[in-house]
Amino acid sequence: MKKHSLIALILISVLSGLANAASLQARPKLIAGTKPQVHQVSSQKVETIKGLPVKRLPGSIIPIDGLDDLIAKSDLIVIGKTDKSVAEARSIIGRDREGFIATAVSEVPFKVSKVFKGDLTLKEISLGQQAAVVPENWKSYIRVFDEYTPLEPGKKYVLFLRKGIATGEGLYFPTGVMYGKYNVDGGDAREDAAFDDPTFKAIKKVVKDRFKE
Repeated sequence: MKKHSLIALILISVLSGLANAASLQARPKLIAGTKPQVHQVSSQKVETIKGLPVKRLPGSIIPIDGLDDLIAKSDLIVIGKTDKSVAEARSIIGRDREGFIATAVSEVPFKVSKVFKGDLTLKEISLGQQAAVVPENWKSYIRVFDEYTPLEPGKKYVLFLRKGIATGEGLYFPTGVMYGKYNVDGGDAREDAAFDDPTFKAIKKVVKDRFKE
C-alpha cells in the first residue's frame, strides 16, 4: 500500500472516532437501570391559610440540640391556646429604606393555662409569630418564615418562648422558631407535615408526655 493511501485511511479513522465521541457526549448520560427523567409541571395545590395564599421565606436558625437545650434557651414555657388565627392577628411589618419588606411578624393573644418556666402568675401573653398577613398590590398574602406553621385557634400548644428583641419588642417568640411550638392535642395537622425534622419529632414526643396541665 502506498504511503499516501495509508495516511488517508488513518485520518479517516481518527475523524470517524472524533465524530462518534462527540455524538456520545451529546447524548444524555444514563445510569444503568434508570430511565431518562421527564420534567413535569407540579399539580400540588397552592398553600393557603383562611383563604389567603402563603409565601414561605427561606431562612436559617440557630439549631436546637434536644429538649434540655431548648429549655435552657427559653425564658418562658407555657401551655395554652389562642382564639385568633394568623389571618386575624395584628401584623407588624418592617420595611427597609427602599420600602421593601424586611420583617413581617404577627401578634396574637395566648391564654396560658399553666406555666412550666417563668412567671407563674401569667394568665395571658402577647405571642409573636414569624408569620403575618402582608398587603401587596391591593391583595394580601401570608408571609411565613421557612417551615413554621402559625398557631391554629382553639388548639392546645406547649410553647418554649424568648422575649422579643428589636422587632416585636414586648412579645414572646417561639425559641428556634419551629422548635418552640408543639401542638399537643392532635388538632394541628399542618405542624408535623410542614416540619419533618427528626429532632423536632423526638422533642415533641417527650413534650407531650412531660408537659401537661
